[in-house]
Amino acid sequence: MRLLDFRDPWDFEEVYGKLLDFARAQPFAPETEDYLVHITTGTHVAQICLFLLTEARYLPGKLLQTQPERGTANPAGIWNTIDLDLSRYDSIATRFAAASAESTSFLKSGIDTRNDAFNRMIDEIERVALRSKAPILLMGPTGAGKSLLARRIYELKKLKHQIAGPFVEVNCATLKGDGAMSALFGHRKGAFTGAVADRPGLLRAADKGNRARDRPPSVPLARGLPAKTYSLSCSYRLHLLRSWSLRQTRRGSESLSIASARTTSRRAF
Repeated sequence: MRLLDFRDPWDFEEVYGKLLDFARAQPFAPETEDYLVHITTGTHVAQICLFLLTEARYLPGKLLQTQPERGTANPAGIWNTIDLDLSRYDSIATRFAAASAESTSFLKSGIDTRNDAFNRMIDEIERVALRSKAPILLMGPTGAGKSLLARRIYELKKLKHQIAGPFVEVNCATLKGDGAMSALFGHRKGAFTGAVADRPGLLRAADKGNRARDRPPSVPLARGLPAKTYSLSCSYRLHLLRSWSLRQTRRGSESLSIASARTTSRRAF
């Protein structure tokens, strides 16, 4: 038996970290041994951590729950086990499959397509859109439907309660000169001639929502990537890099967070 000493059993970070270290140090042999993880006792934080570690298979066993038997004086009580391998439950697997099919149908606007390559692409987009917060780049020839697909991705994520803000579409090909900075990042009243009112900027307007950028400029993020496609100033590109990597932008002397905005970019071949 190994005793784990927690300074604060309600500190999620401490409890999860120590239990994870414990699990990694154990020479489990699930092929020859069965393991039960008792989650009835302990703090709620400990129960949650044990559940997460079992679900992630750091603890390769089944959950064990115990409780007194109601209406009797049986001191042994009753128990039951829960196997978190959802593939064992046909009804749950069927519901997951139905939900995934519903999402892919939503992205295809309900059209039952028969092109295998297209269907595989939509399946991949559905998985990435719902399981990742990373930006998405849609590529294809003009007229392929990238704009419609970008909006459907936004509507799907909003339907799944992953975003709450608006859908903001930006045609990067029309952003030129000093007006590009103002349009994307905003400005304060009086910042330059003609700035008669505060302007939040399109990036800020998409907070908690989705930015759809049509024909985004090629910014050289790493060696070997192509240089800019459009004539962009160094200041403009640095602002874009900051907004993409740090999820922040500046308006005058202010540092504004855009951490909750999602980006969908479209580029024609």
